[in-house]
Amino acid sequence: MHYLSGMDLVEIEEIRSKIEAPGAFFLEENFTPAEIEYCESHKKNKYEHYAGRYAVKRAFLKAVSLGAGPIVRLSDVEVTRNGRAPRLELSSGLKQKLKFSPNTKIYISLAHERALAVGTALIAQS
Repeated sequence: MHYLSGMDLVEIEEIRSKIEAPGAFFLEENFTPAEIEYCESHKKNKYEHYAGRYAVKRAFLKAVSLGAGPIVRLSDVEVTRNGRAPRLELSSGLKQKLKFSPNTKIYISLAHERALAVGTALIAQS
């Protein structure tokens, strides 16, 4: 078994500023419509939800040694929920680029507290 891991820490206020910037496309560039709908449904703490998802997406890209940019968009990586546990779904294009085996498992964790959000990703490949 081969493991890849990544971690990222994000300031929630920084994410709020990027989202609220006039003329910004931060949401569309970094989140899927389903993620935006989920975060917006949590009116009281939506920025914490955005920040956690942003952190775990960046953690995943660190684990696979890819940066966001012209080759990979953060919107190619989607945080979904299966019951209470978050999961990571990859776009078909990103799956092809990464060439993961069918046995590859991706485990993620995200959390937010006060001013910070953290995301971790662990990829297990056989």
